[in-house]
Amino acid sequence: MSSFTVANHNSRTNPKDYINYPDLEFEDIPDMVTHGTNYCACKLKENYRLDENFDGNVDVLIIDIDEKCSIEQAKVLFKKYEFYLITTRSHQKDKGGVTCDRFRLFFKLDKTIHIRQHMEEIYSRFILDSPFIDTSCRNVSRFFYPSPSDAIVFHNEGRRYPTALSEMDEETIKDPLPHHLSNQEFKTVKWAGRMLRVLQNVEYEMYEGDTDEENKLKGVQVFLDNEFVQGNKSNSLFQAGSMMKSDGFSEDETINFLIKEWETRSSGRDKFKDALFNIRGAFKY
Repeated sequence: MSSFTVANHNSRTNPKDYINYPDLEFEDIPDMVTHGTNYCACKLKENYRLDENFDGNVDVLIIDIDEKCSIEQAKVLFKKYEFYLITTRSHQKDKGGVTCDRFRLFFKLDKTIHIRQHMEEIYSRFILDSPFIDTSCRNVSRFFYPSPSDAIVFHNEGRRYPTALSEMDEETIKDPLPHHLSNQEFKTVKWAGRMLRVLQNVEYEMYEGDTDEENKLKGVQVFLDNEFVQGNKSNSLFQAGSMMKSDGFSEDETINFLIKEWETRSSGRDKFKDALFNIRGAFKY
């Protein structure tokens, strides 16, 4: 069974009249979110929407994605979990000059959460692992506008999303830092490494007929197309080297490939020895 809270209105300013339904099936989620009224994941004391009124009964983790991740990428990133993907009313519409996929993910949790801090920690962990999501999700009483009745609905079969909290990887904390990266930049590289590789793997699928190795190299080129820009050149070479190392390329293969990429993308002010240092750095840390 699943618990879900739905309002009898879609007003942004009205925090009242949020009714919890404790005996739903997870399969009811699409109907609940396209019904035409606002909704919320948790039960609320006195049916009044406020973080302080959090009253547990959370069975579904709701994640809002506005940009930087497509529907197809999300399907690959979260394929091991059971979830519904449902597009929002701004899907493929211009919003601040950007037209892209916009949708929500509804994960079935492996157990019901009744403690507010636990729920906030789950959201924080998800945000840390997936930096492209809307960070306002961490508000436990956050409301969501309904999706349109003709929204795209996709159901993925998999295991339930884990609610147990694991400690931060101690090796990440202990790793020495390359001198060209700040502490936060290095943590971003470490924590986002899997994300970058999975997102690039979606790009690999575009190159039908190529070998796995050719697809991986084209994925690195796509990554550099987006990231090798002024102010981020050193970091992008380090990340590209890390990606190739994780994909099984040797240090010599990585250096030869990325130096050629550097030569086609660099300006006269870029120094060869700095580029080489950053690429080799990926195999040291």
